Amino acid sequence: MEPQINYPGIIPFKEPVTIKCIVNGKRLMAEIIGQTDDAIQFGFIVKFSDGICVEATISENGYWCVDNVKYRHYVLAIDKNLRDFIGVKNGDWYKFEIGNDASLKLVWVSVNHENKNEYTVYFEGDYQFHLRKTNSGWENESIRVGAKAVNQVIVSQVVKELEKKIAVDF
Repeated sequence: MEPQINYPGIIPFKEPVTIKCIVNGKRLMAEIIGQTDDAIQFGFIVKFSDGICVEATISENGYWCVDNVKYRHYVLAIDKNLRDFIGVKNGDWYKFEIGNDASLKLVWVSVNHENKNEYTVYFEGDYQFHLRKTNSGWENESIRVGAKAVNQVIVSQVVKELEKKIAVDF
């Protein structure tokens, strides 16, 4: 059942997209339950497990605007994850956590719609690297200009989690 949204011009997601976060010292779950019907700006309706619900739109300058400014800190608590979600939301994607409590990362992986063996990896609010599954294993590279070497420990963790997700889909 799709969530009921009382905002006009909102396209609900079939399933909410969940993100763990900390707001005002409390561990909460944020749910991105829909997006605004605007081809120019990215906007989302986000409901938090403490009952707060906000409409957040990212400006051309990269700043989040919210319908109620007193709840802006809620959106800032999930800022990087919202930015990652923008990178993957228009296609097939996976989401999972890697690392441990001290360095836990929420990773978003977009499936290339033209080649299902190629993936784009996002975390910490930005594109990180590409993965390609070949007959001999996994290849990775960053297409970012002036990119540093891709952290192979993180690549291994992402590949491990991605293989679990792929196995479930087949």
